[in-house]
Order: sequence, then C-alpha cells, then structure tokens
Amino acid sequence: MLISRGTQLSEKLINYIENTSNVVIYKLGEHHIPSNIFFPNAKEATIINCTRTGVFNILTPFVFPNIKKINYLSAHPGNFEIYKRFNYDIKSDNYVKWVFPKKEYDFYDYIIKKNIGFKDNKLIDNYLKNKRVIDGINGFDISFYFDLELPGFELVDGEWYRNQFYEYYVRKQNEIISQNDKELF
Repeated sequence: MLISRGTQLSEKLINYIENTSNVVIYKLGEHHIPSNIFFPNAKEATIINCTRTGVFNILTPFVFPNIKKINYLSAHPGNFEIYKRFNYDIKSDNYVKWVFPKKEYDFYDYIIKKNIGFKDNKLIDNYLKNKRVIDGINGFDISFYFDLELPGFELVDGEWYRNQFYEYYVRKQNEIISQNDKELF
C-alpha cells in the first residue's frame, strides 16, 4: 500500500498528466501501480531513470492502451522482450516505435536490431535540463536529478515532478479503497 508523503497535489499538473499525449514517467521506483491508473490519451510514453521494476509495472498496454511511441531514457528494463507487450509487427506499420538516446547500450541495440526502434541524438536534450547532484549522508549516496521539459506544459523540477506523480498514485489508490468501501455498504 502506498502512503502519502503529505505533498499537496498540483491539480494543473494532474490535469496535464491525465490529458497529455506524452506522459513522462520519471524515476519510478518499486511502487505498485494502482489498477485505476491508465492513460488513454497518451500516444507516447517517456520513461526516464526508472528502475527495472518501475518499468515493468508501468509499461503495459493496460496503462498505455493507445501508445505508438516509447521514448526510453532508462537502464535495462530487466527483460529484453518487454517490447512484446505492445504491437511489434513492423509489417502492419502500426507498431509501437522505441526511441533511445544516441548511446551504445545492449537493450537499445537489441530493440534497434528488431527494427522497432531507433536512436535520436536530441532525445536527451528534449526532456532533460539542468543536471543537479544530490549529495547524500556523509557524501556516500551521490545521485542526480534534472529539471524536466514536459511537452506542452513547462519546465519543472524533476524531484517535484516525481513527488507529484507519487502522490497521484496514492490518490488513485485511495479512490479504489474508497470505492471498495462504498460497495461494502
């Protein structure tokens, strides 16, 4: 069960997430995805710095029923065959296209060899701005985050966006719980 961090949700951002044609998923961790999260308006998904479990949980035809393109800026998804979740018949010309940054990486190259993906040297610049280093406790846990350029929205602080998305998951989970409680009475 997801527990709220007490962050106030931006209704403007939630409206954007639910209606945009390109949903950006940033630093998604090990979280369970509530069953009422899906993005029927999304023709694209942009996956940035997500864990294997996060990619596995969110990148499904249920969550993205009308997806045509996946902009993939994450590490290996844990399974090279994840593309098989979506239409990958290149003969139909209606298959889901995968786009990767211009970097050598086994997963990227594997999808490209399947003829369903390509590399775009502007992909990183289209979404990631202003890299920041986060120094953890005693300097041992060093990571980074970016500002994100959300297509059709604005430039946002990446950590703020990640926290907003987490709170969105919590809200959606609570909607399910509330609905189940009403059905009991």
